[in-house]
Amino acid sequence: MISKIFPLIFVTLFTCSSLYPQSWTVQPSGTNKVLYESYFFNSNTGWVVGENTVLNTSNGGTNWSTHNVPAIYNFQGIQFLNISTGWISGGYGYTNGILLKTINGGVDWSTLYNCNYLIWDVLFINASTGFICGRNNIISKTTNSGVNWVQKFMGTSSDEFYQLTFPDSLIGYVVGSNNNIYKTTDGGENWIQQNVNVSSYFRDVHFMNAMTGIAVGSGGVIVKTTNGGINWVNKTSSVTSYLFSVQFLGNGTGCVAGWDSTLLRSTDYGETWSKITGLPGNYQLTNVNFINQNTGWLLGYNGVILKTINGGVGLYAPLLLYPSNNSTIYTTTPGLTWTSVPGALNYLVQISPTSAFVTLTDYAYVSTNQYIVTAGKLLGGNTYYWRVKANAGTLESPWSVIWNFYVQPNAITPIRSETPEEYTLEQNYPNPFNPSTKIRFGIKEKGSLYISVYDAGGKTIKSDIKHSISPGYYEYYLDMSNYSSGVYYFSYSVNGVRKTVKMLLVK
Repeated sequence: MISKIFPLIFVTLFTCSSLYPQSWTVQPSGTNKVLYESYFFNSNTGWVVGENTVLNTSNGGTNWSTHNVPAIYNFQGIQFLNISTGWISGGYGYTNGILLKTINGGVDWSTLYNCNYLIWDVLFINASTGFICGRNNIISKTTNSGVNWVQKFMGTSSDEFYQLTFPDSLIGYVVGSNNNIYKTTDGGENWIQQNVNVSSYFRDVHFMNAMTGIAVGSGGVIVKTTNGGINWVNKTSSVTSYLFSVQFLGNGTGCVAGWDSTLLRSTDYGETWSKITGLPGNYQLTNVNFINQNTGWLLGYNGVILKTINGGVGLYAPLLLYPSNNSTIYTTTPGLTWTSVPGALNYLVQISPTSAFVTLTDYAYVSTNQYIVTAGKLLGGNTYYWRVKANAGTLESPWSVIWNFYVQPNAITPIRSETPEEYTLEQNYPNPFNPSTKIRFGIKEKGSLYISVYDAGGKTIKSDIKHSISPGYYEYYLDMSNYSSGVYYFSYSVNGVRKTVKMLLVK
């Protein structure tokens, strides 16, 4: 997994931000074995290791080639220091560990180290210094390119250490079974167990920097530290599946993969997680690996390899924008707007008098991120609830959050739908008036409408009101019951055009 290696500066920023339907496609691996871990140099060249299996591709996974390695071994770990030098680790049973090395880009693999415990992971921080971890809570370190290894034994049980990560050359972490998370601050010479208050078999760990890291494991457990492992805080994942792999690169966006087709995403450095749907089958996933914001792979049981070239996370729920939640609007034909969802072909909008949406006041499928409510649907003096979801063929996003708005009784009402040749404003009627009057005006082009009423001295007595308005003719109902007799002015502006009419209130 490329995210665990501190010196690999060629990794580009990773976000799961490009969201399209049919995000993951199955690649033919040629095997039905369990695949555990991957390593990719770029979008074309990469390696996969697994149960009695080592695979390589040079065309982005369109084809995978099998490499000749000892067939009795299961390989769980892989790392390359550069295009030529790399290692794979594994074992046969629990007592026969093996570490293989290549110096010619995987053309040939030779045995670098044999030991009496299964090796789960391998990590070299430079050409000389490397680490392996595995069965019996063992971490071994070399400082001479693997010629000699010194074991760091952390117990007498048959527990496992599964994954290593080093955010820098001195600080490192290892995670394993039975709640095990250990840390070193002296380049792996000494390791101290961390205090974790949630029980899990931790299968992977990733640190964004020396202080902030995420560990994932059995039972859907995700824990996070922001103080270098002094404290680990459980983060709700909303799943109970076995989580096998975590990756963060870039601006706080990361993914977690696990059994039961579990693919989770966070955009806030692991504080919250949402489940991504839309995988083309049901998979026991073991590894997630993105090499840039769009291109990534998933591995799993039965030889599964899935690839995405567009971010891989399906359709997200739109974010509602206008009218804002709990707001008051002054039109019965508002323009409801929300964020666009990349990959969406259309959106379903629903408006209801209740938050349960048992009955609908209006609904529509639209191809843009705005819906203008047609006249006659909404009534002044009522509260309405609305929500939106994105669609793309057979895929659909979750519903957005539910917002509500209140339609003010003296709202703007459309009276004719044809488009005026110019912006108009008629004299209010009646005039003089007591205490209410109506003002009609015409809007030539769609825009943001501002309405204000001010007195003879130029003081605004009604705050400007902003509307998204379409071309057409409208009527505005103005109630001046709380104001004394005198001269007043009604004014609107839209698209840089301003119109004003003088009115007389007589009581």
